[in-house]
Amino acid sequence: LGWGGGGKTTLVNDVYESQEVKRHFDRRAWVRVSQKYTAEDLMRRLMEDLYNENRDILPGNIDAMPRDSLEETLRSYLQQKRYLIVLDDMWHINRCFDEFGSVLVDSKCRNRIVITTRIHDVAYLAAESHVLELKPLQEGDSWILFCNKAFWKDKDRSCPSDLKHWATEILKRCHGLPLAIVAAGSALSYREKEELQWREFCKGLDWGETSMPMSDSVKNILNLSFRDLPYRLRICFLYCSFFP
Repeated sequence: LGWGGGGKTTLVNDVYESQEVKRHFDRRAWVRVSQKYTAEDLMRRLMEDLYNENRDILPGNIDAMPRDSLEETLRSYLQQKRYLIVLDDMWHINRCFDEFGSVLVDSKCRNRIVITTRIHDVAYLAAESHVLELKPLQEGDSWILFCNKAFWKDKDRSCPSDLKHWATEILKRCHGLPLAIVAAGSALSYREKEELQWREFCKGLDWGETSMPMSDSVKNILNLSFRDLPYRLRICFLYCSFFP
């Protein structure tokens, strides 16, 4: 549970991809949940990831498969297997989720289902006693992360004294969110280490110092980073956005 850009997906992915987890579970699957979904959507995405992850042959034409067949196929596939399923970026829990959840029967194999969300109600409805809330980074950790990105070309990765004021102002607008800090630091790493350049960047983050919601701060920094790209790379970036 945590703000968008707060590191939820990154943290879970690090665990998901660890060798220890891969050895522990027979089957793993990662499903990114859209804001609008059906039980059938989740089942199909889950089947695709489960089968592809383990190089198994996916049943033919699952797009046309009715729900009862999807349920039966999934139950049979997961029977007596220890599995880990990640449902990433879930926005709401509804009847469809309950129907989907009924497929994931408890086979007493110590299976695990992990949900990432930015919505409190979703986290506590899913598993009230097993909620891990990620807090924004503390000031010191934010500064270290920022310097590692902004000054990665420098051996000591430290901020010059004449830029510390503007670096601090920029970090205030990141609200301790790793995604915002990484985006800002990476964008600044390609600018001249001049006070004027950094002041212009800070002024380009044209919302109140701390008045905007955290999610808006991430959007604004990402937008500024995009506008900072050369024109040819903006076009390339937009073309790439068409692909899932």
